[in-house]
Amino acid sequence: MKIIKKRKPAKAIFKVSVDFINEYREKYGELKEGQTYHLLRNSKQEKETSYGDIKNFITDIIEDDLQKHLSKTLGTQILDIRVTGDYPGSIELVFVVLFSAYQFIAGLKDFYDNIRLIQSFSSKYIRKRLNDKYGDVFGANTYIEYPTINQYDEFFWMFEKRRMPFIFQNLGNSNRDGLFYY
Repeated sequence: MKIIKKRKPAKAIFKVSVDFINEYREKYGELKEGQTYHLLRNSKQEKETSYGDIKNFITDIIEDDLQKHLSKTLGTQILDIRVTGDYPGSIELVFVVLFSAYQFIAGLKDFYDNIRLIQSFSSKYIRKRLNDKYGDVFGANTYIEYPTINQYDEFFWMFEKRRMPFIFQNLGNSNRDGLFYY
């Protein structure tokens, strides 16, 4: 009987930044802790909202709703999403996404693709939920903190791992169909 060692879940860390859109930023400045704001809700009535209420609403979106939404949208099992920290100024929250252990069966490229999709879908979903509650007042952006992904990493990692030189050379007018390096 073989003992199957269970892998640790894969982890990705994101930062979401929420702030006023331009016209509200001119009126109120940046979001600041301890401040209250008079915002027009969807019913066109001005209601008082505090920084803490907005931050708690965004935290609830991330921890409760985002996991269900991403699991359904991406079709992958997301084990947990937790807010691990916040920073002053505009609302900046750091959250961790844990993937199931079987995520690596599809490969590293699929893992990076899922991370990029989470980045895209989470900012859109948070912005949508904020618009539903407060109107078109806030902008939300999600950034990848870990693992670091550059646009060239996915292509060049193969050559760097094999210690193969990868140099584009102008071969001029060659009659060859291709050049293969082993």
